[in-house]
Amino acid sequence: MKISTRGRYALRVLIDLAEHNNSGYTAMKEVAQRQQISLKYLERILPVLVSAKLIEGIQGKGGGYRLTRKPEEYPVAEILALTEGDMAPVACLSCDAQPCERKDTCKTLPMWKELNSLISNYLNNKTIADLI
Repeated sequence: MKISTRGRYALRVLIDLAEHNNSGYTAMKEVAQRQQISLKYLERILPVLVSAKLIEGIQGKGGGYRLTRKPEEYPVAEILALTEGDMAPVACLSCDAQPCERKDTCKTLPMWKELNSLISNYLNNKTIADLI
């Protein structure tokens, strides 16, 4: 499992918005400057966050983006699942995987299941508030 820049940047955007939450809506160019992320790349990530209702935005003067929930209500697992898709460490544990014909005799499957559980529990129990 490797987290892409899309997932890492989505986390950075949400953290930045949480840190600057008192000022209402934040212009994305400000976030891009603070986080040293290309505005063009952020413009590809923002619609995903908006459509999932993790952030909301308004156009025009005084516009920008803001969180729709409190930082402690954003589990990292939710954000990474949205931006990365399935986080399973091996293909046979993916949500859309066909049942493996070796599952009853696979010596490594219990280890992969345990790793998957550890990762899932860790990411579900870490929030944007924790990262701030």
